[in-house]
Amino acid sequence: MKMDYPKIISRAFHFSYKPKRWLPFFLLDTIFLLLVLFIFMNNISILTDVVAGGIGQSGDLDIAIPTLNAIFTIIPLILVWALARLWLTGAMIHQSRKEKETRKSWTVSKNRIIPMILASIITTIIGFIGGAIPSVGWLVSLVISWMFMFILQAIVIDNLGSVESLKKSYSIFAKNPFDVFVIWLVVIVISLAIVFVFSIPVISAFAGSFITMAMTEPAATESMAFLMFILQQNLASTLALGLIALIGMEISTVLAIKAQTEFYLQVSKKRLF
Repeated sequence: MKMDYPKIISRAFHFSYKPKRWLPFFLLDTIFLLLVLFIFMNNISILTDVVAGGIGQSGDLDIAIPTLNAIFTIIPLILVWALARLWLTGAMIHQSRKEKETRKSWTVSKNRIIPMILASIITTIIGFIGGAIPSVGWLVSLVISWMFMFILQAIVIDNLGSVESLKKSYSIFAKNPFDVFVIWLVVIVISLAIVFVFSIPVISAFAGSFITMAMTEPAATESMAFLMFILQQNLASTLALGLIALIGMEISTVLAIKAQTEFYLQVSKKRLF
């Protein structure tokens, strides 16, 4: 049976542009990026020295210790962000299936968070191993991402365990490889188009500066200083334009989740696995 791609994409569009769908991702990523920016700005002089090769030349502990402190601050921050984003993704999958159950979706995702974490860790490890293969690692990693594209849908919608979700996602890919590739490609193209449109303001604002930097080919320290000068002189406008671009990224994220979920529901309904 043929997949109804127009229906999938149409529903994904109508679902993703609504603020109540993309706003949770936007708020999470905004808080995360602002915290990272705060850490970055507080350690800019140290980071400049690191880029310039300050560590290792004289064994300067005044550089090494703050650098390690910044790293150990960012790592747990990334872990918390990744966990929260996984929770949001699970909730959005449930909303993609039952759009009126917005409030219930948060509880459903919370109850399925452990299998989602385990399945994500397993696929990440498999993808890392596949990506390490010389020459063709990127292709192997890409195929692995197609194989396990629907693990979260299987966990949230069908209440499967982490291993069972891997098996079902692989079964869907094994029996419908062309359809999986098509939906992946369509979603990628549309998502990139959305991100590009929302990024036009920030690209237009800073294109000249980056072209100048690329043409002059400054040293690493000069590049860092140049970037920081631009950021400090245009902090308010940079943040505003960056948030506009971020909205486009979040809309594309929700669109991808909805499209994958619609595809999963069609495949499950038609027993194409």
